[in-house]
Amino acid sequence: MIGVFNNNFKAFEFKKTNYQRLIFKLLQNFKQNKKTNINIVKTNKKISFPARDFINIFDLCIILIKLIKKLYKKKEINEIFNIGSGKMIKIDRIVKYINKKYDNKLKINYVILQKKELINTKASIKKIIKFTNYHPKINLRKSIISHYE
Repeated sequence: MIGVFNNNFKAFEFKKTNYQRLIFKLLQNFKQNKKTNINIVKTNKKISFPARDFINIFDLCIILIKLIKKLYKKKEINEIFNIGSGKMIKIDRIVKYINKKYDNKLKINYVILQKKELINTKASIKKIIKFTNYHPKINLRKSIISHYE
């Protein structure tokens, strides 16, 4: 069994200061009064933001527990599962959620997305939903607002 995990989030800190996850980086740089680089995409003089699939760590844990229980019963599962929310969320929405939480005090530096990076990513979760009979339930905006005090 192989799990392909998308961006997970929850309120806890990493000791490593250069951790590259967006939400942690925004919060870490806010606390250190630093700017955070946010990727943008420029096409035909129009600016847009990349989108990613985020899953709350609680949803991720529930899915993993369900997979472990199935594995325990079946002894062998020869499958690959994408694990995420199945929804794309533009990066600027996350910045807005957190910035609103901190009274618009985030320091942002917009940089052009590198060509090697994907503009949008989203997990196809139909297979994991069918296998575990579970769909991620935790809303990203509500989670950010409630957890990041």
